[in-house]
Amino acid sequence: MRFITLLSLTVPFFLFFSVRTFLLFQTHNSIYFFSFLFFFFFLPTHPYKRVPMQFSIEAIRSVRNNYREPPYPGFSLEEVVRRRKLQQTKLVRGDKAWVAKGTAQTTEEWVQRRVQSCLNKLSERNWDLIIDNLCTKELFETKEILENVVHMIFRKALDEPENSKLYARLCFQLSLYEVTDLAEDRKKVSTKNPAKPKEEGGAKPSGMLQSELRDTIVIVSQREFKEFRFDSSARKKDAAEEDLPEADRKDLVEHDRANFMRRKRANMRFVGELFLQQLLTYKTVLNITDVLLDNAKHGKFPESENIEIFTELLTTIGQKFESQRKADVNEQFTLLQNLLKNPDCPYSSRIRFKIMDLIDLRKCEWGAKPKAVKPLPRSERAKKASAVPGKAPAKAAEAAAPAGSRSWRDVASSKPTASAPAKAPLATSAAKAAAAAAPAKPPVNAAPLVPFELRVLSMQQEWVQHRVNDFIPEWMMQFDTVDREFDSAESLAVAVAAEVIKSACVTTRGNAQREAYGFLVVGLFLTDSEVLQGFASACAAAVEDGLLEDVPKYSERFMQMLRLTAGEEVTADVYYDAATVLRMAYNKITDVDDVTEVLMKFWAKVPPPPEVPSEEERIQLVLTVIVSLCEEKDAAPGLPTLLAALFHSMHTMGLVEQACLDEFCALTGTPFHADIVKALGQF
Repeated sequence: MRFITLLSLTVPFFLFFSVRTFLLFQTHNSIYFFSFLFFFFFLPTHPYKRVPMQFSIEAIRSVRNNYREPPYPGFSLEEVVRRRKLQQTKLVRGDKAWVAKGTAQTTEEWVQRRVQSCLNKLSERNWDLIIDNLCTKELFETKEILENVVHMIFRKALDEPENSKLYARLCFQLSLYEVTDLAEDRKKVSTKNPAKPKEEGGAKPSGMLQSELRDTIVIVSQREFKEFRFDSSARKKDAAEEDLPEADRKDLVEHDRANFMRRKRANMRFVGELFLQQLLTYKTVLNITDVLLDNAKHGKFPESENIEIFTELLTTIGQKFESQRKADVNEQFTLLQNLLKNPDCPYSSRIRFKIMDLIDLRKCEWGAKPKAVKPLPRSERAKKASAVPGKAPAKAAEAAAPAGSRSWRDVASSKPTASAPAKAPLATSAAKAAAAAAPAKPPVNAAPLVPFELRVLSMQQEWVQHRVNDFIPEWMMQFDTVDREFDSAESLAVAVAAEVIKSACVTTRGNAQREAYGFLVVGLFLTDSEVLQGFASACAAAVEDGLLEDVPKYSERFMQMLRLTAGEEVTADVYYDAATVLRMAYNKITDVDDVTEVLMKFWAKVPPPPEVPSEEERIQLVLTVIVSLCEEKDAAPGLPTLLAALFHSMHTMGLVEQACLDEFCALTGTPFHADIVKALGQF
């Protein structure tokens, strides 16, 4: 037996040795050579021992001359290495990685998955399909399942307040399904003449829907309303917050409070929509309003949070609520008017304006509430701007604007000249002239004029407080009743931008500059030209009013906010925008000594160019960019001195090469250009 086993192990290896010896000495073909490598290095020569895969330097060098041609045309070792690096590595599964769930094990789990899936897909377009999928008897099997469904709908409505009406209609349809289609199986509740809402093609039910779903909605609404008060001491704190400075902790508390108030406003809006769908009674809503204005009935001032959510609720349900409870509404608005008339009113301008807006909305019979409008793209906004008196379309304004009014990249490829083309005057409106010639009509119930600064502050605070990051539709109409008049929409936009920038640079509150810039470019949707002109006006006002002495860090905050126009990184736009703003600010300043010296203090706050590994990545301003800054139109006396100081500083910082300055001085142009060259010679 041993002999047979030894023979079975020896014969195969004898054959292997014979084959590899034949291949080695009979041919040098590459295919046979790799076969030799396979047999020699990969097959064991001993039944119980494997030869290690180790090659000596001499063995490798002995075969290097056998392959002088590349394996395939265009072969590159660098390309092979690059492809190998690009190969996807094995993903590392995290501790909290998503894992596909299996089939639902219980009815509660099945209902939760089905409802969440339908809520994520719900829209006006697929309304009927989603309703058919949701209207199942499993939703009403137990009170726990039904309460969980209502909680899911509430969470969705509070996260998406703009879709509150859609989710309120969903609750109505589920209640309608409960009292109609399930009436044969469940005789616990009933209603009189159930029908679809009027919006959906049917009449509202004459009676209130009495269903378990409706009762659960009332319970959840009351529970959410009772958790109204915000307690900063009860918020969850992370271990990392203990090491934060006091200012940062206050910012976190303020952020949590803003999220809390946004949730409460969304809750009041959803409650109002449920009331409009007849899922909540007048008594329930009246109890809510009585709680919110309870202090006002006793001669005290309600909390500002109560006033804010009260205005949100009445804005939603005011028309229907007043039609049935006019006496109660009259009493509530009398309390609001008394609060405004009280000289000791402690509310901020934002809250006072909310009360005034609600009163005006009622005077207009609840019909002037602005609809939700999405921000227009710049192309559509340019077409719409052509119809505004005194404001040219965006494309025309860009064509007429000086070369330095946009970005340095827009002028880097243009032909260098000694001076940039002048800006075309704004076109006048024939309709405006005709309106001025017509006899003036006496004002009807003219509202008192509001200070311009307070209106800007109120609008900004409301936008930041809501943190909606959305465009404010028709925001210019809110300035029809301010104490200042403007010739055009552009002048109004510049004035608002200047006021916002000045307020952000005066305050010591952290992150104020970033919030203000977001309000200008997102909330008001201002163009680049309007924002830069606003910066110039704010700079000129600070110099003339002496704010630099009262607020030593004004220039530093100003440049930090201006830097946001070019993005987070330091690029050529940072220096180009700063020089453009200082040039425009110089032309706005009057009767101030040493203006150039003061403005150069602003320039000193510009960040230095970053260090780069190669010369190609260094920030450079070319000749056309330098020329575009030398706009001669409406130039104030002494402007060449400021421009020369800016160019010299750019050269010192390494932004402008000496050859570029020499080429600029060699240009032949106007006397204005000659004055700049002369001022450069003094440095």
